[in-house]
Amino acid sequence: MRGLEKISSLVSWRSAILVSLVASLFVPVIVPSGFFFPYVVPRNLFFRVVVELGIAALIWALCFDRKKIDLRGERILWALVAFVAAAALSALFSPARSHSLFGDFERMGGVWAWLHLVLFFLLLRTLRDEDWGWILNAALAVSLFVSADAIVSHVQVASTSPNAGALVIGTPSMLGNPGLLAAYLLLCLGIAAYLATTSVRFRLLYLAAGAVDLLALVYAENRSTVIGLILGATTAGLILATLGAKSRRRWIAPALAVVFACGIAATAAEIRAHPASALARKAPRVLERLAMTGLVADDEARTMQWRAAIEGFQDRPLVGYGLENHNLAWSAHLDPGIYHTATDVFDRTHNQFLEMLATTGIVGTLAFLAIWVAIVVASFHAYRSGRLSASAVAVLVGLQVAYATYLFFWFVDLNSTMLWILFAALIASRENPLGVVRPTTERSRVPRGAAVAVTAASLLLVAVALYSEAYTP
Repeated sequence: MRGLEKISSLVSWRSAILVSLVASLFVPVIVPSGFFFPYVVPRNLFFRVVVELGIAALIWALCFDRKKIDLRGERILWALVAFVAAAALSALFSPARSHSLFGDFERMGGVWAWLHLVLFFLLLRTLRDEDWGWILNAALAVSLFVSADAIVSHVQVASTSPNAGALVIGTPSMLGNPGLLAAYLLLCLGIAAYLATTSVRFRLLYLAAGAVDLLALVYAENRSTVIGLILGATTAGLILATLGAKSRRRWIAPALAVVFACGIAATAAEIRAHPASALARKAPRVLERLAMTGLVADDEARTMQWRAAIEGFQDRPLVGYGLENHNLAWSAHLDPGIYHTATDVFDRTHNQFLEMLATTGIVGTLAFLAIWVAIVVASFHAYRSGRLSASAVAVLVGLQVAYATYLFFWFVDLNSTMLWILFAALIASRENPLGVVRPTTERSRVPRGAAVAVTAASLLLVAVALYSEAYTP
Protein backbone atom coordinates (compact mmCIF):
# COMPACT_ATOMS: atom_id res chain seq x y z
CA MET A 1 0.00 0.00 0.00
CA ARG A 2 2.78 2.44 0.90
CA GLY A 3 4.53 1.57 -2.37
CA LEU A 4 1.43 2.54 -4.33
CA GLU A 5 1.18 5.82 -2.42
CA LYS A 6 4.85 6.53 -3.22
CA ILE A 7 4.20 5.93 -6.93
CA SER A 8 1.22 8.28 -6.70
CA SER A 9 3.40 11.01 -5.19
CA LEU A 10 6.04 10.61 -7.92
CA VAL A 11 3.61 10.60 -10.83
CA SER A 12 1.32 13.63 -10.88
CA TRP A 13 -2.23 12.53 -11.61
CA ARG A 14 -3.04 16.10 -12.65
CA SER A 15 -0.32 16.02 -15.26
CA ALA A 16 -1.58 12.69 -16.57
CA ILE A 17 -5.12 14.04 -16.92
CA LEU A 18 -3.91 17.26 -18.52
CA VAL A 19 -1.87 15.31 -21.08
CA SER A 20 -4.86 13.10 -21.89
CA LEU A 21 -7.11 16.14 -22.32
CA VAL A 22 -4.66 17.95 -24.58
CA ALA A 23 -4.24 14.76 -26.61
CA SER A 24 -8.02 14.49 -27.06
CA LEU A 25 -8.03 17.87 -28.81
CA PHE A 26 -6.08 16.35 -31.70
CA VAL A 27 -9.11 14.26 -32.70
CA PRO A 28 -9.86 16.34 -35.85
CA VAL A 29 -6.40 15.73 -37.36
CA ILE A 30 -6.42 11.94 -36.96
CA VAL A 31 -7.02 10.39 -40.39
CA PRO A 32 -5.06 7.11 -40.61
CA SER A 33 -5.37 4.75 -43.54
CA GLY A 34 -6.81 1.25 -43.37
CA PHE A 35 -10.20 2.15 -41.91
CA PHE A 36 -13.49 1.81 -43.77
CA PHE A 37 -14.69 5.07 -42.17
CA PRO A 38 -11.38 6.95 -41.70
CA TYR A 39 -13.03 10.21 -40.58
CA VAL A 40 -15.11 8.51 -37.88
CA VAL A 41 -13.75 5.26 -36.45
CA PRO A 42 -10.11 6.10 -35.60
CA ARG A 43 -11.05 9.44 -34.08
CA ASN A 44 -13.69 7.96 -31.82
CA LEU A 45 -11.41 5.11 -30.79
CA PHE A 46 -8.60 7.55 -30.01
CA PHE A 47 -10.91 9.83 -28.03
CA ARG A 48 -12.26 6.97 -25.97
CA VAL A 49 -8.78 5.64 -25.24
CA VAL A 50 -7.42 8.95 -23.94
CA VAL A 51 -10.58 9.56 -21.88
CA GLU A 52 -10.38 6.10 -20.33
CA LEU A 53 -6.70 6.59 -19.51
CA GLY A 54 -7.53 9.94 -17.92
CA ILE A 55 -10.26 8.32 -15.84
CA ALA A 56 -7.77 5.67 -14.72
CA ALA A 57 -5.47 8.46 -13.47
CA LEU A 58 -8.40 10.06 -11.63
CA ILE A 59 -9.31 6.77 -9.95
CA TRP A 60 -5.70 6.34 -8.87
CA ALA A 61 -5.69 9.82 -7.29
CA LEU A 62 -8.93 9.17 -5.42
CA CYS A 63 -7.59 5.91 -4.01
CA PHE A 64 -3.97 6.79 -3.18
CA ASP A 65 -3.52 10.57 -3.17
CA ARG A 66 -5.85 11.61 -0.34
CA LYS A 67 -8.38 13.12 -2.73
CA LYS A 68 -12.15 13.01 -2.72
CA ILE A 69 -14.68 13.84 -5.37
CA ASP A 70 -17.35 16.43 -4.66
CA LEU A 71 -20.18 16.89 -7.17
CA ARG A 72 -22.20 19.44 -5.21
CA GLY A 73 -23.19 22.43 -7.30
CA GLU A 74 -22.32 20.69 -10.58
CA ARG A 75 -25.61 21.45 -12.33
CA ILE A 76 -24.23 20.86 -15.84
CA LEU A 77 -22.64 17.53 -14.92
CA TRP A 78 -25.86 16.29 -13.34
CA ALA A 79 -27.80 17.40 -16.43
CA LEU A 80 -25.42 15.38 -18.60
CA VAL A 81 -25.73 12.36 -16.32
CA ALA A 82 -29.53 12.66 -16.42
CA PHE A 83 -29.46 12.71 -20.22
CA VAL A 84 -27.24 9.62 -20.41
CA ALA A 85 -29.56 7.86 -17.96
CA ALA A 86 -32.58 8.81 -20.10
CA ALA A 87 -30.77 7.62 -23.24
CA ALA A 88 -29.91 4.32 -21.52
CA LEU A 89 -33.55 3.87 -20.52
CA SER A 90 -34.57 4.53 -24.12
CA ALA A 91 -32.01 2.00 -25.36
CA LEU A 92 -33.30 -0.59 -22.91
CA PHE A 93 -36.76 -0.46 -24.53
CA SER A 94 -35.48 0.10 -28.06
CA PRO A 95 -36.34 -2.38 -30.85
CA ALA A 96 -32.63 -2.13 -31.80
CA ARG A 97 -31.08 -2.16 -28.34
CA SER A 98 -27.47 -2.92 -29.25
CA HIS A 99 -27.39 -0.29 -31.98
CA SER A 100 -28.77 2.29 -29.58
CA LEU A 101 -26.18 1.43 -26.96
CA PHE A 102 -23.11 1.32 -29.20
CA GLY A 103 -24.05 2.73 -32.61
CA ASP A 104 -22.14 1.48 -35.62
CA PHE A 105 -18.80 2.12 -37.31
CA GLU A 106 -20.31 4.74 -39.62
CA ARG A 107 -21.37 7.01 -36.75
CA MET A 108 -19.77 5.63 -33.55
CA GLY A 109 -22.61 7.08 -31.48
CA GLY A 110 -25.10 5.75 -28.98
CA VAL A 111 -25.17 5.71 -25.20
CA TRP A 112 -21.56 4.52 -25.01
CA ALA A 113 -20.36 7.57 -26.94
CA TRP A 114 -22.30 9.98 -24.72
CA LEU A 115 -20.96 8.24 -21.62
CA HIS A 116 -17.43 9.04 -22.78
CA LEU A 117 -18.41 12.66 -23.37
CA VAL A 118 -19.68 12.83 -19.77
CA LEU A 119 -16.40 11.33 -18.54
CA PHE A 120 -14.59 13.90 -20.70
CA PHE A 121 -16.55 16.63 -18.90
CA LEU A 122 -15.64 15.09 -15.53
CA LEU A 123 -11.93 15.14 -16.43
CA LEU A 124 -12.19 18.76 -17.53
CA ARG A 125 -13.73 19.63 -14.17
CA THR A 126 -10.58 18.43 -12.41
CA LEU A 127 -8.61 21.26 -14.00
CA ARG A 128 -7.42 24.29 -12.07
CA ASP A 129 -7.67 27.83 -13.45
CA GLU A 130 -4.06 27.81 -14.60
CA ASP A 131 -4.63 24.60 -16.57
CA TRP A 132 -7.36 26.03 -18.79
CA GLY A 133 -4.89 28.12 -20.74
CA TRP A 134 -3.18 24.95 -21.97
CA ILE A 135 -6.48 23.40 -23.04
CA LEU A 136 -7.94 26.41 -24.83
CA ASN A 137 -4.73 27.40 -26.60
CA ALA A 138 -4.11 23.81 -27.68
CA ALA A 139 -7.63 23.58 -29.11
CA LEU A 140 -7.14 26.86 -30.97
CA ALA A 141 -3.76 25.74 -32.34
CA VAL A 142 -5.29 22.52 -33.69
CA SER A 143 -8.11 24.51 -35.29
CA LEU A 144 -5.60 26.74 -37.08
CA PHE A 145 -3.94 23.65 -38.52
CA VAL A 146 -7.31 22.34 -39.70
CA SER A 147 -8.25 25.77 -41.09
CA ALA A 148 -4.96 26.14 -42.94
CA ASP A 149 -5.44 22.72 -44.53
CA ALA A 150 -9.00 23.62 -45.59
CA ILE A 151 -7.93 26.99 -47.01
CA VAL A 152 -5.04 25.49 -48.98
CA SER A 153 -7.29 22.71 -50.29
CA HIS A 154 -9.87 25.27 -51.34
CA VAL A 155 -7.33 27.39 -53.19
CA GLN A 156 -5.96 24.34 -54.99
CA VAL A 157 -9.42 23.15 -56.05
CA ALA A 158 -10.57 26.65 -57.03
CA SER A 159 -7.44 27.25 -59.13
CA THR A 160 -8.13 24.13 -61.19
CA SER A 161 -11.84 24.88 -61.58
CA PRO A 162 -13.05 25.94 -65.05
CA ASN A 163 -14.54 29.02 -63.42
CA ALA A 164 -11.62 30.20 -61.31
CA GLY A 165 -13.62 33.09 -59.87
CA ALA A 166 -16.21 30.83 -58.28
CA LEU A 167 -15.90 29.19 -54.92
CA VAL A 168 -16.10 25.44 -54.80
CA ILE A 169 -18.80 23.53 -52.92
CA GLY A 170 -17.50 21.03 -50.41
CA THR A 171 -13.96 22.21 -49.82
CA PRO A 172 -11.88 19.12 -48.97
CA SER A 173 -10.68 19.04 -45.36
CA MET A 174 -9.44 16.79 -42.59
CA LEU A 175 -13.01 16.41 -41.34
CA GLY A 176 -14.27 15.00 -44.63
CA ASN A 177 -17.75 16.52 -44.55
CA PRO A 178 -17.74 20.33 -45.01
CA GLY A 179 -20.85 20.65 -42.84
CA LEU A 180 -19.10 18.97 -39.91
CA LEU A 181 -16.01 21.09 -40.58
CA ALA A 182 -18.14 24.24 -40.32
CA ALA A 183 -19.54 23.22 -36.92
CA TYR A 184 -16.06 22.48 -35.59
CA LEU A 185 -14.75 25.84 -36.81
CA LEU A 186 -17.76 27.64 -35.34
CA LEU A 187 -16.87 26.40 -31.87
CA CYS A 188 -13.17 27.12 -32.43
CA LEU A 189 -14.15 30.65 -33.44
CA GLY A 190 -15.86 30.82 -30.06
CA ILE A 191 -12.59 29.78 -28.38
CA ALA A 192 -10.72 32.59 -30.13
CA ALA A 193 -13.41 35.11 -29.19
CA TYR A 194 -13.44 33.99 -25.55
CA LEU A 195 -9.65 34.16 -25.26
CA ALA A 196 -9.73 37.62 -26.82
CA THR A 197 -12.08 38.77 -24.04
CA THR A 198 -9.86 37.38 -21.29
CA SER A 199 -6.40 38.41 -22.57
CA VAL A 200 -5.63 42.04 -23.36
CA ARG A 201 -2.00 41.29 -24.14
CA PHE A 202 -2.72 38.72 -26.86
CA ARG A 203 -6.11 40.02 -27.98
CA LEU A 204 -5.03 40.93 -31.51
CA LEU A 205 -3.35 37.55 -31.89
CA TYR A 206 -6.52 35.72 -30.87
CA LEU A 207 -8.62 37.89 -33.16
CA ALA A 208 -6.28 37.05 -36.03
CA ALA A 209 -6.61 33.34 -35.23
CA GLY A 210 -10.39 33.77 -35.20
CA ALA A 211 -10.21 35.44 -38.62
CA VAL A 212 -8.38 32.42 -40.04
CA ASP A 213 -11.02 30.07 -38.64
CA LEU A 214 -13.75 32.34 -40.00
CA LEU A 215 -12.25 32.28 -43.49
CA ALA A 216 -12.12 28.48 -43.44
CA LEU A 217 -15.69 28.43 -42.13
CA VAL A 218 -16.83 30.53 -45.10
CA TYR A 219 -15.04 28.16 -47.46
CA ALA A 220 -16.90 25.25 -45.85
CA GLU A 221 -20.04 26.82 -47.35
CA ASN A 222 -22.45 25.58 -44.72
CA ARG A 223 -25.67 27.59 -44.56
CA SER A 224 -26.67 26.44 -41.09
CA THR A 225 -23.43 27.68 -39.57
CA VAL A 226 -23.76 31.10 -41.21
CA ILE A 227 -27.31 31.46 -39.84
CA GLY A 228 -26.05 30.32 -36.43
CA LEU A 229 -23.19 32.80 -36.58
CA ILE A 230 -25.62 35.65 -37.29
CA LEU A 231 -28.04 34.70 -34.51
CA GLY A 232 -25.21 34.01 -32.07
CA ALA A 233 -23.53 37.35 -32.80
CA THR A 234 -26.85 39.18 -32.40
CA THR A 235 -27.52 37.43 -29.09
CA ALA A 236 -24.01 38.20 -27.86
CA GLY A 237 -24.42 41.85 -28.82
CA LEU A 238 -27.73 42.15 -26.97
CA ILE A 239 -26.28 40.51 -23.84
CA LEU A 240 -23.26 42.81 -23.96
CA ALA A 241 -25.53 45.84 -24.33
CA THR A 242 -27.65 44.69 -21.39
CA LEU A 243 -24.80 43.79 -19.05
CA GLY A 244 -22.18 46.27 -20.24
CA ALA A 245 -21.40 49.75 -19.06
CA LYS A 246 -24.24 52.25 -18.99
CA SER A 247 -23.17 54.31 -21.97
CA ARG A 248 -24.17 54.82 -25.55
CA ARG A 249 -21.23 52.72 -26.72
CA ARG A 250 -22.83 49.60 -25.28
CA TRP A 251 -25.15 49.50 -28.29
CA ILE A 252 -22.30 49.38 -30.80
CA ALA A 253 -21.96 45.58 -30.60
CA PRO A 254 -25.64 44.72 -31.20
CA ALA A 255 -25.86 47.42 -33.87
CA LEU A 256 -22.92 45.88 -35.74
CA ALA A 257 -24.50 42.42 -35.44
CA VAL A 258 -27.79 43.70 -36.83
CA VAL A 259 -26.03 45.50 -39.69
CA PHE A 260 -24.11 42.29 -40.45
CA ALA A 261 -27.33 40.25 -40.45
CA CYS A 262 -29.12 42.77 -42.65
CA GLY A 263 -26.18 42.80 -45.05
CA ILE A 264 -26.24 39.02 -45.36
CA ALA A 265 -30.02 39.00 -45.84
CA ALA A 266 -29.90 41.77 -48.46
CA THR A 267 -27.10 40.05 -50.38
CA ALA A 268 -28.96 36.72 -50.36
CA ALA A 269 -32.17 38.43 -51.52
CA GLU A 270 -30.34 40.14 -54.38
CA ILE A 271 -28.72 36.87 -55.45
CA ARG A 272 -32.07 35.10 -55.36
CA ALA A 273 -33.68 37.83 -57.47
CA HIS A 274 -30.77 38.07 -59.95
CA PRO A 275 -28.82 34.75 -59.89
CA ALA A 276 -26.77 35.73 -62.98
CA SER A 277 -25.67 39.11 -61.63
CA ALA A 278 -22.09 40.14 -60.91
CA LEU A 279 -22.86 40.05 -57.19
CA ALA A 280 -23.91 36.41 -57.46
CA ARG A 281 -20.64 35.57 -59.23
CA LYS A 282 -18.38 37.35 -56.76
CA ALA A 283 -20.16 36.70 -53.47
CA PRO A 284 -19.10 33.73 -51.33
CA ARG A 285 -20.72 30.55 -52.54
CA VAL A 286 -22.38 30.00 -49.18
CA LEU A 287 -24.49 33.11 -49.73
CA GLU A 288 -25.65 31.76 -53.07
CA ARG A 289 -26.61 28.48 -51.42
CA LEU A 290 -28.39 30.42 -48.69
CA ALA A 291 -30.26 32.50 -51.27
CA MET A 292 -31.42 29.44 -53.21
CA THR A 293 -32.64 27.54 -50.15
CA GLY A 294 -36.23 26.37 -50.45
CA LEU A 295 -38.63 23.55 -49.67
CA VAL A 296 -38.24 21.75 -52.98
CA ALA A 297 -35.61 19.55 -54.66
CA ASP A 298 -32.78 18.41 -52.38
CA ASP A 299 -33.77 20.73 -49.52
CA GLU A 300 -37.13 18.95 -49.33
CA ALA A 301 -35.31 15.78 -48.23
CA ARG A 302 -34.59 17.47 -44.88
CA THR A 303 -38.21 18.33 -44.20
CA MET A 304 -39.19 14.75 -45.10
CA GLN A 305 -36.87 13.53 -42.34
CA TRP A 306 -38.37 16.04 -39.94
CA ARG A 307 -41.89 14.78 -40.61
CA ALA A 308 -40.74 11.19 -40.21
CA ALA A 309 -39.15 12.07 -36.86
CA ILE A 310 -42.35 13.71 -35.62
CA GLU A 311 -44.38 10.70 -36.71
CA GLY A 312 -41.82 8.40 -35.09
CA PHE A 313 -42.25 10.32 -31.85
CA GLN A 314 -45.99 9.76 -32.08
CA ASP A 315 -45.30 6.02 -32.38
CA ARG A 316 -43.18 5.88 -29.20
CA PRO A 317 -43.69 9.16 -27.34
CA LEU A 318 -42.22 8.20 -23.98
CA VAL A 319 -38.80 6.68 -24.72
CA GLY A 320 -38.56 6.72 -28.53
CA TYR A 321 -36.75 4.29 -30.80
CA GLY A 322 -33.41 4.65 -29.01
CA LEU A 323 -30.37 6.76 -29.88
CA GLU A 324 -28.94 6.22 -33.37
CA ASN A 325 -32.20 4.71 -34.61
CA HIS A 326 -33.67 7.41 -36.81
CA ASN A 327 -33.49 4.87 -39.63
CA LEU A 328 -36.26 2.89 -37.87
CA ALA A 329 -38.54 5.91 -37.77
CA TRP A 330 -37.68 6.68 -41.41
CA SER A 331 -38.41 3.10 -42.46
CA ALA A 332 -41.78 3.20 -40.71
CA HIS A 333 -42.72 6.54 -42.29
CA LEU A 334 -40.93 6.50 -45.63
CA ASP A 335 -41.96 9.25 -48.05
CA PRO A 336 -41.63 7.94 -51.64
CA GLY A 337 -40.91 11.49 -52.77
CA ILE A 338 -37.40 11.02 -51.39
CA TYR A 339 -36.47 9.14 -54.58
CA HIS A 340 -36.80 12.38 -56.54
CA THR A 341 -33.96 13.93 -54.50
CA ALA A 342 -30.20 13.41 -54.67
CA THR A 343 -30.07 11.30 -51.47
CA ASP A 344 -32.65 8.67 -50.63
CA VAL A 345 -31.06 6.99 -47.59
CA PHE A 346 -30.87 8.84 -44.26
CA ASP A 347 -29.74 7.65 -40.86
CA ARG A 348 -29.95 11.15 -39.39
CA THR A 349 -32.90 13.51 -39.05
CA HIS A 350 -30.70 16.54 -39.80
CA ASN A 351 -32.37 18.24 -36.86
CA GLN A 352 -30.80 17.10 -33.61
CA PHE A 353 -33.74 18.21 -31.48
CA LEU A 354 -36.33 16.37 -33.56
CA GLU A 355 -34.02 13.37 -33.68
CA MET A 356 -33.87 13.36 -29.89
CA LEU A 357 -37.67 13.51 -29.86
CA ALA A 358 -37.98 10.46 -32.11
CA THR A 359 -35.11 8.42 -30.65
CA THR A 360 -35.30 9.18 -26.92
CA GLY A 361 -38.89 10.34 -26.56
CA ILE A 362 -40.11 13.10 -24.33
CA VAL A 363 -37.95 11.88 -21.43
CA GLY A 364 -34.67 12.07 -23.34
CA THR A 365 -35.59 15.29 -25.12
CA LEU A 366 -36.36 17.12 -21.89
CA ALA A 367 -33.08 15.83 -20.43
CA PHE A 368 -31.19 17.02 -23.54
CA LEU A 369 -32.78 20.48 -23.35
CA ALA A 370 -31.96 20.59 -19.62
CA ILE A 371 -28.25 20.51 -20.54
CA TRP A 372 -28.64 23.72 -22.53
CA VAL A 373 -30.63 25.35 -19.74
CA ALA A 374 -27.98 24.37 -17.18
CA ILE A 375 -25.22 25.84 -19.36
CA VAL A 376 -27.00 29.18 -19.77
CA VAL A 377 -27.97 29.39 -16.08
CA ALA A 378 -24.40 28.56 -15.01
CA SER A 379 -23.07 31.27 -17.35
CA PHE A 380 -25.13 34.00 -15.71
CA HIS A 381 -24.39 32.68 -12.23
CA ALA A 382 -20.68 32.93 -13.04
CA TYR A 383 -21.22 36.49 -14.26
CA ARG A 384 -23.04 37.52 -11.09
CA SER A 385 -20.24 36.04 -8.97
CA GLY A 386 -17.65 38.05 -10.91
CA ARG A 387 -15.97 35.02 -12.48
CA LEU A 388 -17.05 35.98 -16.01
CA SER A 389 -16.98 39.43 -17.57
CA ALA A 390 -19.92 40.80 -19.53
CA SER A 391 -18.05 40.26 -22.81
CA ALA A 392 -17.11 36.70 -21.87
CA VAL A 393 -20.65 35.68 -20.94
CA ALA A 394 -21.90 37.32 -24.15
CA VAL A 395 -19.50 35.19 -26.19
CA LEU A 396 -20.31 31.98 -24.32
CA VAL A 397 -24.09 32.33 -24.45
CA GLY A 398 -24.00 33.61 -28.04
CA LEU A 399 -21.99 30.53 -28.99
CA GLN A 400 -24.67 28.31 -27.46
CA VAL A 401 -27.28 30.01 -29.64
CA ALA A 402 -25.08 29.61 -32.72
CA TYR A 403 -24.44 25.91 -32.12
CA ALA A 404 -28.09 25.22 -31.29
CA THR A 405 -29.04 26.88 -34.59
CA TYR A 406 -26.59 24.66 -36.42
CA LEU A 407 -28.03 21.57 -34.73
CA PHE A 408 -31.50 22.59 -35.87
CA PHE A 409 -30.35 21.58 -39.36
CA TRP A 410 -27.59 19.06 -38.56
CA PHE A 411 -26.60 16.59 -35.84
CA VAL A 412 -23.99 16.01 -33.14
CA ASP A 413 -20.53 14.87 -34.22
CA LEU A 414 -17.49 14.10 -32.07
CA ASN A 415 -15.32 16.87 -33.57
CA SER A 416 -17.72 19.65 -32.58
CA THR A 417 -19.65 18.05 -29.72
CA MET A 418 -16.52 17.46 -27.68
CA LEU A 419 -15.81 21.20 -27.94
CA TRP A 420 -19.38 21.94 -26.86
CA ILE A 421 -18.72 19.76 -23.81
CA LEU A 422 -15.42 21.62 -23.31
CA PHE A 423 -17.27 24.95 -23.24
CA ALA A 424 -19.80 23.49 -20.79
CA ALA A 425 -16.95 22.47 -18.48
CA LEU A 426 -15.31 25.89 -18.87
CA ILE A 427 -18.55 27.58 -17.83
CA ALA A 428 -18.89 25.18 -14.89
CA SER A 429 -15.34 26.04 -13.82
CA ARG A 430 -16.27 29.73 -13.81
CA GLU A 431 -19.38 29.06 -11.73
CA ASN A 432 -17.65 26.67 -9.32
CA PRO A 433 -13.87 27.25 -9.36
CA LEU A 434 -13.14 24.58 -6.76
CA GLY A 435 -13.62 21.74 -9.25
CA VAL A 436 -14.80 18.26 -8.42
CA VAL A 437 -11.59 16.94 -6.81
CA ARG A 438 -10.88 18.21 -3.30
CA PRO A 439 -8.09 17.34 -0.88
CA THR A 440 -9.07 15.47 2.25
CA THR A 441 -7.16 15.63 5.53
CA GLU A 442 -9.25 13.18 7.50
CA ARG A 443 -8.14 9.60 7.64
CA SER A 444 -10.14 7.36 5.36
CA ARG A 445 -12.40 4.83 7.07
CA VAL A 446 -12.15 2.56 4.04
CA PRO A 447 -9.76 -0.36 4.60
CA ARG A 448 -6.51 -0.12 2.66
CA GLY A 449 -7.24 -3.37 0.91
CA ALA A 450 -10.49 -1.90 -0.45
CA ALA A 451 -8.61 0.94 -2.20
CA VAL A 452 -6.32 -1.59 -3.84
CA ALA A 453 -9.28 -3.73 -4.88
CA VAL A 454 -11.19 -0.76 -6.34
CA THR A 455 -8.12 0.39 -8.25
CA ALA A 456 -7.42 -3.10 -9.59
CA ALA A 457 -11.05 -3.60 -10.66
CA SER A 458 -11.18 -0.18 -12.31
CA LEU A 459 -7.92 -0.66 -14.18
CA LEU A 460 -9.09 -4.10 -15.29
CA LEU A 461 -12.31 -2.55 -16.60
CA VAL A 462 -10.30 0.08 -18.47
CA ALA A 463 -8.05 -2.62 -19.92
CA VAL A 464 -11.07 -4.60 -21.11
CA ALA A 465 -12.54 -1.50 -22.72
CA LEU A 466 -9.24 -0.66 -24.42
CA TYR A 467 -8.91 -4.18 -25.75
CA SER A 468 -12.50 -4.61 -26.90
CA GLU A 469 -12.99 -1.26 -28.63
CA ALA A 470 -9.48 -0.06 -29.49
CA TYR A 471 -7.42 -3.16 -30.21
CA THR A 472 -10.03 -5.60 -31.52
CA PRO A 473 -11.66 -3.26 -34.13
